[in-house]
Amino acid sequence: MLFLQRTSSVLQSTSGWNSILLLYRDCIVPQFSIVVTMAMLFVAPLYRSRLQKTLESDTSPAVLCNFTIAEYACSSAKNVTPSNLATILKCSLEKQQTYPVEVWKLFFQNSPNLEQALDVLAGMNLNDGSSPGLSNALEALGEVRIATFSQAQLQDEGFIDNWFQKKIHLFLASPTTNFLTCLSADNFSCPTYQVVIKALSRQKAFMDSDTQQAVFTHFIQPFLSRNDSSDPGCISFVNGSLNWLVANFGNFSYLATLKDLLALNPNFSSVQILSQLAPSQMAQLIVSTSSSNDTVLIDQVFNQLEQGNALKNVDQFFAQLSASGQVPVFQPVVRDLLMNRTFGIIGPQLKHFNTEDFYIWFHIRLVYVLASFTPEMLQLTIQTTNCTNYHVVVSGMAMVYSSVPEDTLQGLANVLLDYLKRFASDINTPACRQGIQTDAEWIQINLGPFNQFISYQDLKVFNLSQEAIVSVLSPQEKAQLILDPSSGALENVTLVKGLLTNLTQSGDVGKLTQFFQAFAQINKQTNMTFIKNAAVRDTILNLTLTALAPEFQTFEPKDFELWFQQYLSPVIASFQPDSLLVIPINISCASYAAILTGLQQSLTFLPLDVSMGVRASIQLIQDIFPRCSVPDSFTCTKTYVDGKFAKYLSLREH
Repeated sequence: MLFLQRTSSVLQSTSGWNSILLLYRDCIVPQFSIVVTMAMLFVAPLYRSRLQKTLESDTSPAVLCNFTIAEYACSSAKNVTPSNLATILKCSLEKQQTYPVEVWKLFFQNSPNLEQALDVLAGMNLNDGSSPGLSNALEALGEVRIATFSQAQLQDEGFIDNWFQKKIHLFLASPTTNFLTCLSADNFSCPTYQVVIKALSRQKAFMDSDTQQAVFTHFIQPFLSRNDSSDPGCISFVNGSLNWLVANFGNFSYLATLKDLLALNPNFSSVQILSQLAPSQMAQLIVSTSSSNDTVLIDQVFNQLEQGNALKNVDQFFAQLSASGQVPVFQPVVRDLLMNRTFGIIGPQLKHFNTEDFYIWFHIRLVYVLASFTPEMLQLTIQTTNCTNYHVVVSGMAMVYSSVPEDTLQGLANVLLDYLKRFASDINTPACRQGIQTDAEWIQINLGPFNQFISYQDLKVFNLSQEAIVSVLSPQEKAQLILDPSSGALENVTLVKGLLTNLTQSGDVGKLTQFFQAFAQINKQTNMTFIKNAAVRDTILNLTLTALAPEFQTFEPKDFELWFQQYLSPVIASFQPDSLLVIPINISCASYAAILTGLQQSLTFLPLDVSMGVRASIQLIQDIFPRCSVPDSFTCTKTYVDGKFAKYLSLREH
């Protein structure tokens, strides 16, 4: 009753469907079709009499277009010809007027010449394109006409072709999810289904990406996956993968994954139809063969990617690689070729890249192949970039550092260093130091992990603090820093302690060994016999022996010889009897001899006043190892409870 009272009040002041919709906008709920039907029935007599009266005297296009679809839906005008009806549809579509599906259904149901009108409309000069008006009209046509197709009609290629390629061709640019879902449930044969695919493909260019995806998700995939079909996947009537793909997917094949295609057609061969695959599908193919060394396939794929917009294609290719959920691990030969072919495409475009582009490519797109980035590629990439983009590239390269071939690391580091030297005046400006608080951060941001391949001498030119340099230097460069007269390190206990702590705190004796190898080599070149500063010397020896203590138990005689006769020679003057506490009591006599020889050799170059600790240590080690100074048959079997010199020292003190 309230509905009729409110509708009556509206009609007393105005007429028109828009007023009804405005009044009942709060009624747009799942039961809206009931509201629409009630409203249409209520106002139909008014529209019918006014429309009929007008059309009895004038059916010119101007007059026909003066009424809305809603008014025609209510009127049931009897003298509307197919041509008139086509004109009415044309006007509504050109005006992009939107009506609910229920209104369109009433309009089509009250149009006895609908099929002929659709034929006339198809021949009119209308621009293709999607619109909300087309969407609701198509859904209504699906319910009013397509849903009534008989089994014979659904299997008739000519009939389906006439409807989808002609009558409703214009509307197919805007299919709704509901329309597509209902369509997939219709009992088309494979040939008639393929006719529908052709019709939809003709309108693909006018569909937005969501609509294109909907065609695949709600029509193609459900139909081809149906279990009640006599030919699941529509495989039987086409020869070869290419024909099957084109016939059943049309212009929407790029939306299917290789997994989808193989599920629908177990005999599908993606390699045979590379020219028809989308870049994303090519990426899926490459991922599926990532463990192989098939470089021929890589070349074939990139030959296709280079067709058309190569940059866009390769972008889509790598976007799929990073979005697949699988982490492809390419064989080096394949990874190298992927990187080479890719750089051939993106290299010429680098000058147009902005910071976001550099980030996308070097942090996301290329992450699986960037380890094959060569020094030459890096040089071309950064040669004209600003510092912001340079930093993006460096941080991207840092992400794959552990996978970069060892023989490439030095070359990449040299390119980075060359850039910093060429743009030294810019790299330290406030704009380029934004977010950089310390010299250590400067090194990390500008060189990343490649800094360990930059010499101490090269880093010095950037006026960085020694503490910052120490934190990133390689073991070899640390040795160079300590022994560089201009650094003053041999007089700086704090610096030396920080350097040795940095080397030993990780427990990686390998780095300590590398340091002393370089340390000994430089000493030999400079002919330095021992470090004069006692505090610096003590610091190096004590930190080194502490770090080596856990390793002495497994040392061979040659290891003791290397350390006590070569590596520790410049600091052996700081040896004290207590230094022997870290030596296991059960070492072999050969190991004992190696240690003793190292201590004795130092007496040949150490001044008497500096060598007192060494002399005391020599006496102690001889006392502790009497078994090693007599024939083996007379070796003393006495042992110490704790296995170290500590017990012996304790006894001597008493």
